[in-house]
Amino acid sequence: MPSSASAKAWTRRRVSSGSTSPAAFFNPIPGFHLTDTPLSLHDAACLGSISCPRGERRFVRLGIAALFMILLVAIAGVTVVPASNAQQPIQAQTPAQVRSTSIADLEKFTDGFVTAKIEDLDPPGMSVAVVTPDGVIAKGYGVADMDSGRMNDADTLFRIGSISKLFVWLSAHMLAEEGKLDLDADINTYLDGFDIPNSYDEPITMRDLMAHRAGFEDSLRDFLDSERDISLRDAAKRSMPRLVAPPGERASYSNYGTNLAAYVVERAAGMDYFEFVHMRILQPAGMNATTLHDPGQGKNPTVLDDRMARPHIPENGTATVSNYLPVRPQEPVGAVAINAKDAATFMQLMLRGTQLENGDRLLSEQGWARVQTNAFADAAGGDDMGWGFMLNEIDGENTIGHGGATKFLSWMFVLPDRGIGVFASSNMTSMESLPVDVAVAIVRRITGSDPVTRYLEHAGDVEAAEEVAGLYWTNRRTFGGPLALAGLGSEMTLTADNGFLVTSGPMPTRYAPIGNDIWIALDGSRLRVARDEVGEIVRIHGSRGSETYERVGFFQSSRPFLFATGLCMVLSITTLLGMWYRWRRPNKVTERGPKAMWIALVSALLWLAFAASLIALILDVSNIDLGADDLRFPPLPMKIMLALIVALTIQCIVHIAGVWLAWTGSGWTLWRRVHFTIFAASFVFAITQFARFDLIGTRVF
Repeated sequence: MPSSASAKAWTRRRVSSGSTSPAAFFNPIPGFHLTDTPLSLHDAACLGSISCPRGERRFVRLGIAALFMILLVAIAGVTVVPASNAQQPIQAQTPAQVRSTSIADLEKFTDGFVTAKIEDLDPPGMSVAVVTPDGVIAKGYGVADMDSGRMNDADTLFRIGSISKLFVWLSAHMLAEEGKLDLDADINTYLDGFDIPNSYDEPITMRDLMAHRAGFEDSLRDFLDSERDISLRDAAKRSMPRLVAPPGERASYSNYGTNLAAYVVERAAGMDYFEFVHMRILQPAGMNATTLHDPGQGKNPTVLDDRMARPHIPENGTATVSNYLPVRPQEPVGAVAINAKDAATFMQLMLRGTQLENGDRLLSEQGWARVQTNAFADAAGGDDMGWGFMLNEIDGENTIGHGGATKFLSWMFVLPDRGIGVFASSNMTSMESLPVDVAVAIVRRITGSDPVTRYLEHAGDVEAAEEVAGLYWTNRRTFGGPLALAGLGSEMTLTADNGFLVTSGPMPTRYAPIGNDIWIALDGSRLRVARDEVGEIVRIHGSRGSETYERVGFFQSSRPFLFATGLCMVLSITTLLGMWYRWRRPNKVTERGPKAMWIALVSALLWLAFAASLIALILDVSNIDLGADDLRFPPLPMKIMLALIVALTIQCIVHIAGVWLAWTGSGWTLWRRVHFTIFAASFVFAITQFARFDLIGTRVF
């Protein structure tokens, strides 16, 4: 066993090298980015996923794009339950040969690994559960609350973010088997008093919602709107995002889609969603320490809220207690909190195919078998959201589960063929806090797999790599309005390197071809190439199956927007510098020259005011805490920015008219007239980009 210091260093190397991706947990961990802010907008968007290749970052990485991203992410009491104790060893449906590792040895390994990870309070604490055919380990590690000094134990609850979605999908499958819900029926048939507008030929179905293929753009409305205490119906009606793709065509992780599905469950069941989950799943399974609501709202048992760990942020060299992230009114997508014992119980339930200890089943054998398959045939061979449960792999072993983030980072998955399940959660949001390395290390300890040797066996394919290489833009973003600015610069560049694919970014991920348009990274994440009817590449499926990346050219990317606005700001500065240079120098004065000069001056000042509003907006939201009681959104700088865009649109028309003044009797030099004309052309280009992103005369919500 390595020392705790060396183990921690090993953990750091894994994170920094990109071998484990945060996306694997939330968006089922798609190139997910974390920040050290109390909670970035990206964290909210990624609610529930954790396992994406590093290079597949969907948020801003550099320059202006990075700034916009801000706008829009001592061991305590321990319980070890051997096979002979209360929680009996589970029996996998078709268990494979498991490496001979005793539960005691596995406990020692887990203790050493987790202790090394939390020794610098980043994270301050963790909750871990491991299920094997030989027994169960359920533990709490480290500090639950830095303010009070309370320590974690096996009974401490951790919030599990988007793992909560598994209860939505399990409920839907149960109702489908009871004949109360048709997974392929138009979702509008289940809605009360409103419809989801759909201009495409195919209807949105529950199958689409489960696979995150409804076609919705990404939306942060429910995380930014202070009016949180509304019903699931009102949230589904109020927060409806635009439909930007045909249902079923492509994956784009959607919190709204899952919340809509929870409302459909409520309608089909004829009872409150939370009551259904409690009575039909939690109680029969014996999960008595699981809560379904935001803490501190009087909806959870007080004794369980009191046993919940606090979220923390890294601040001033230590872990500082932060506010809980309110998930209301989307509680079904990420409000669940669970302790290590209940996490083990839920994983045992999945490993038994949803069979309860009394022999009853939540789903039939056929129903659970469907959960383990692709909802869409084109997803075969790659990472996929399946029928709501993430279908991934670790070193060739199939896994079923999910990940999540709500100022806690969590990952839960089972290996059905091995009879193994692992849950790991940390009470901090930072790159060091990612629990992926813990979960994967435990599995590899049990299976004895050698991922490096396995990966090195793959040979490159030069022709295939060169064909796939190119520029791709994530479909998991807001397509219009001010929140669309968060997606600027988030394109992913795939580069061919000796028959392999390498993603762009500060921590690139390398993918090897494994055939049938599937590419795999060392951490097991896969890219799947999608082609049109003539064989042309149209997109890449990645991020552990949670999102897709559309192949784009220059004019389909965000680069024209960044180029046009940047050029206008440069021309504004040179306009003012030219005026300063000519000040108090003799100039030829004509009737039209001063008019053109004032037009140029107003244009330059408006563009610089626009830049100032962006800077003010960045400063205003850089430390935004979505858990704050006094959250006000949109902030004043955003309102000013939108007003300035309207003013710039009007001024653009004036500036175009000024070109005639500049070229007819202005008395200007040729260079000055050319500069004015280039400014006008750039102005027009920039305004067309504002229109492209629906920024002219728009509202935030």
